[in-house]
Amino acid sequence: MPHETHAQKKNKCYIDINKRVFFELKDTIMSTDRPLNFLLPEDFARQLGVLARERRLASNLSRETLAGRSGVPAPTLRKFETTGAISLIGLLRLADGLDCLDDFKALFPRKPVMTMEEFVAPTRQRGRK
Repeated sequence: MPHETHAQKKNKCYIDINKRVFFELKDTIMSTDRPLNFLLPEDFARQLGVLARERRLASNLSRETLAGRSGVPAPTLRKFETTGAISLIGLLRLADGLDCLDDFKALFPRKPVMTMEEFVAPTRQRGRK
């Protein structure tokens, strides 16, 4: 049986470390209670624009008609549908015009009350965890 060279031993060590790191990372990823999101905010904004366009078209609305219903100018709608860029107020007005404003309530859900004391006397925390 031939002896391993120093380079072969070093390579084997790297492979063992990479396997261990991979499985630790996999266990960490799989144990999370939230779905993973690999999108950047800019990518997500573009996807929102596409979804808004699809919803507008499914509702059989032109940009001009939606602009009238929502108060968001048609050029702003076009920009949002193509780039994802829009102000928060514009997005909320657009959602209202598309009858999906209530969906924003799920964006920041309240944390569930854990104890009876927390339920009876909630404490106000100013920007702290």
